[in-house]
This record gives sequence, structure tokens and C-alpha cells, in this order.
Amino acid sequence: MNRCEGLTAGLPTHILINYAAIFSEDSGPVVRDRLWGAMMKRITVMVGIGMGIVLAAIALHGCLSFSRGVGQTVAPELRLPLQEGGPYTGAWVARDLVFYYEYVRQGGDLTVKGTVEFRGGVSNFPVIQTFYLETYYLNAAGQVIAVGRLYNSGWGKALEPLRFIRRRAIPPEAVGWAIGYSGRAIDNGPAGESADWSFWDTPFK
Repeated sequence: MNRCEGLTAGLPTHILINYAAIFSEDSGPVVRDRLWGAMMKRITVMVGIGMGIVLAAIALHGCLSFSRGVGQTVAPELRLPLQEGGPYTGAWVARDLVFYYEYVRQGGDLTVKGTVEFRGGVSNFPVIQTFYLETYYLNAAGQVIAVGRLYNSGWGKALEPLRFIRRRAIPPEAVGWAIGYSGRAIDNGPAGESADWSFWDTPFK
């Protein structure tokens, strides 16, 4: 295989046709320039689509990995009671944040009013690029019987308290819950040069 064949291996047919025309002696300089520009534009689009697919796959893998936990046991000190009725209030303190909550439960229906305040290393950054707050619902033995996402934020938010109200269907047999999270904070530096801070925690030690 010569050098040109190596460069064109695997390219789609319509790009190979442009490639051949560019280096044909029958093509004038203007035609070659136009064909070259068109070919590079198509390659750029293909690369962009490919990167989008890769990033989506990575994000999906991250979500699936973070949602695992059914069947695992949460340590007693990390379990929060989940009682009938309400409203009940509480605060869950972690390394990177404090989650203040108020909830009302009616059987398999849970309404949560929450506030997340970031702290620690996260507080050194002005923007929360992504953030996910997970809930792990527990049986009497402290085992996870279901996992749900209570809050998610993407595409960048200013570093300030996050406030929300969510209504979720939960297993009627759940007697407790535990919290987990993951996220990424960034600064306002130029693209490709900004600093970032990834943070996460799960109730499994």
C-alpha cells in the first residue's frame, strides 16, 4: 500500500471520488481548490458526528455505572429514614455539598423539596457544568431495592444553591433512602485551557 492509499483507506466513496479529482491532471486549479474545500468540509462533519457518538456513549456509560447498586447494602450511618406522611426535614452532609430536604410520602408517592449547597473544592469554581443527584431506596435490611435520579443539571450553571421540587414514584416497601451524586465544575478560562474539578460520592464504602 502506498502513502496515498494509506491516507484514503476507509473513506466513503463520495470522498474518494473528490480525492481522485483533486489530483487528476484534467482538473484545473480552481476546480481542485473547490473540490479540496468540499472534501475537507465533509471530513470535518464526519469527525464531528463521530465525536458526538463517542461522547454520548461515554455519558451513557457514566449514567449506567452510576445507577448500579441494586442489591448492595448501605452502611447504617449512611441510611436516611423514609417515613409515611410528613413533611419531614433533614440535611445530608457530604464532602462536596450539603443536601437540605423536606419530603412528604404517601405510600409509593414521594414529593421532595430540596436545596443543594456546594462546598469544599467545588466552591472554588464559578460554574457547575454537570451535576446529578441520585437516590437509593432501601429495604429494612439496608439493601438497595431501586435507584432514581432526583435532580440533574447540564450545560453549565452558575455556582449557587440549587433548589428544586420533585415528585417520584418509589417502592412502597422502601423504609429508607441514601444519597449519591456526581458532577463537574469548571472555571471561565478559554476553551481548551479551563481548569475543572470532577466530584462524586456513593453510599457504598
